[in-house]
Parts: sequence; structure tokens; C-alpha cells
Amino acid sequence: MTTATVSAKIDKQTEELADSYIRKAGLTADKLINQLWSSIASTGVVPKFGKVRDAHQHDNRRKAFEKAQNIVSTVPKGTKLASMSYDDIHKEPESRNV
Repeated sequence: MTTATVSAKIDKQTEELADSYIRKAGLTADKLINQLWSSIASTGVVPKFGKVRDAHQHDNRRKAFEKAQNIVSTVPKGTKLASMSYDDIHKEPESRNV
């Protein structure tokens, strides 16, 4: 079987983030791309993807939420911050003109 090389240019942050998720899935970029191309070739269906920015924004929001939850977990119980939701925490600095 003759092989071909497929390549693409992506920004470094996308490459590092995607590579992390790909490795967690037990794959390599080569295996993933090979599976994607094979699937398209055999089914004729090209998967639809969201915008890359949306994925980064989602990941950044998730990280920020986790960080906020870690901070909240260290706050003494019975304080206002201990019972605030993510949205409340997000709105608090706005109410202080920070």
C-alpha cells in the first residue's frame, strides 16, 4: 500500500491542548488523523466541528471555574463566598468596579 503525508498548520496552544487530549484517549496524532481520514473515505461523511475559539473559550472557562471552586473550598464555612454560585462569583468583581 502506498502512503501519503497529510499536514496542517495550527497554533502552538491548539497543538499542545489537542495533543494532551489525544494522548489521554490513548492515541497519537498520526493514529487519530489516520482514523479520521479512513472514516471519511469509507463513509463519505465529513464530521462537523465547532469553531476552535469556542473550544478554547470552553476550556478556559472550565479551568477558571475549577480554580474558583478550589478557592471557594478554602474559604471558611458560613461566609458569603462559601455559598456563592459560579455566576455570583463572576458578578462579584463587577459590583465592586474592580
